Amino acid sequence: MNVAFTILQIPIGVIGVPLGVVVFPSLARELALGSVGQFRALLNRSLRLVVFAMLPLTALGIVLRREVVTFLFGYGRFDSAAVS
Repeated sequence: MNVAFTILQIPIGVIGVPLGVVVFPSLARELALGSVGQFRALLNRSLRLVVFAMLPLTALGIVLRREVVTFLFGYGRFDSAAVS
């Protein structure tokens, strides 16, 4: 379970965290200034970016799930039964 959770965290760390670092200060500034329209527009653009980036990665992960796990863990203390 620990290994599976680590694999799950890769896309979040590569896309989610950097996007949050960039977008959250701008979102906070717009809301603090009372620009609800600008806030919604920025939120909409950032969510579209996340969907645009994550949907292809999700599809690729579904298609290549066995190959990725075999590539990452098909050696050392993991035998073929553990990889399966």
